Amino acid sequence: MTTRNAHEGVGWRGALTSRRIDDHDAIEWWRVAPEDAATVADRAFDEQVRTPAGVHLSVVTSASALEFDVWIEKAASSLDVLVDGVLATRVALAHGWQTPHIELPARTVEVLVVLPIDTPTRVGSVTFIGDKAPEPGRERTTRWVAYGSSITQGIGAAGPSDSWPWRVARSEGWSLTNLGLGGQCHLDPAIADQLRRTPADLISMCIGINIYGKRTFSARSLGPAVTGFVRRVREGHPTTPLVVVTPIACPDRESTPNADGLTLRDIRSIVAAATARATELDGIPVTIVDGLDVLNENEAPLLPDRLHPNSDGYELMARRLAPRLADALGGVTR
Repeated sequence: MTTRNAHEGVGWRGALTSRRIDDHDAIEWWRVAPEDAATVADRAFDEQVRTPAGVHLSVVTSASALEFDVWIEKAASSLDVLVDGVLATRVALAHGWQTPHIELPARTVEVLVVLPIDTPTRVGSVTFIGDKAPEPGRERTTRWVAYGSSITQGIGAAGPSDSWPWRVARSEGWSLTNLGLGGQCHLDPAIADQLRRTPADLISMCIGINIYGKRTFSARSLGPAVTGFVRRVREGHPTTPLVVVTPIACPDRESTPNADGLTLRDIRSIVAAATARATELDGIPVTIVDGLDVLNENEAPLLPDRLHPNSDGYELMARRLAPRLADALGGVTR
């Protein structure tokens, strides 16, 4: 049996940084650097930054079981355990500290523990029962950073491994950093700076749905904001493929103006035109994907709350986006 603390490097991946918490000698992962998050100065933004969407333990082990101390902030959530790429267990979690016991095959396998996508989470000690020498899993060398809203984060999925970015990353063999921030995709300069300096082989940006919902920009300001954001990211990635995805269908918002007079169709059009303008100004192509090619109005039954896809919807999004992202990258790299 081997027990390690999460901060001892047992193979946690998918976050840009972390901080050590004295309580239970635990680790809390941050998907945006704290100094950048401080410039936004918003409690809801901070909560999303501390929510470990896409963060996971990757380990090769012959253990017969896995136990670890985990804390979640909200009342109910779940984590997924995959064995050799196949979902083996979905563990329901309650508020506070708990120690799930997860049975494993007791033979050498790759185990992925995918943390919750909907609540700040901390992990303390990790115990491998029946294995004295667990090793970090294989590193996937193609680095993909996915920025977006709660739809990129995976809200509405049955579990954290059902999000569309997770599905694409696993099918293509890419290393994912998920910057889907529920309700917080507003082209913040802090995010542009984070993307600009984060090493990446591919960057995708799903832009528009939170801008509609929170009335972040007007018809006058949205275009320049998108163009400036894309160009700011491009400064740090002169040769990295960038992909901008406009909003997927949202039937209740397509033709209904928000308080700034913009329909979702307006926003979709402005985002695409402003991204094209960035290409014209910099002379470096940015791939534009129409969100209606990813999930359209006829597929509204896949949106149970009329906004977020269910797991089937995310599977369809992944199936449609994977080839577009791979094409932008120049082919699948594992």
